[in-house]
Amino acid sequence: MTKDVIIILGGGIEPNGSLPEIPKLRINKGVELLNSGVAPRIIMSGNYGFWLEKEPVRPEAEAMREYALSLGVPEEAILKEDVSKDTIGNAYFCKL
Repeated sequence: MTKDVIIILGGGIEPNGSLPEIPKLRINKGVELLNSGVAPRIIMSGNYGFWLEKEPVRPEAEAMREYALSLGVPEEAILKEDVSKDTIGNAYFCKL
């Protein structure tokens, strides 16, 4: 049974816009699920955590999208939700 979409929650972003290891691991698993046919699309979800003192140079979702593209995911298979700043926001904005 296939699903509509795979949602990958952000897991942090460095001030310079690079991804730490945790979000990369999440993306790797999401890409694995995508490639195995679980769903035809991925939503990269997250802006940046409200606890950060300084806004990073780009949202988590954008950095996550670029990482997924580097793994060979087609651009048309990636959706972005780049408004949320916490897990509840991830759920709320992905549902819209």
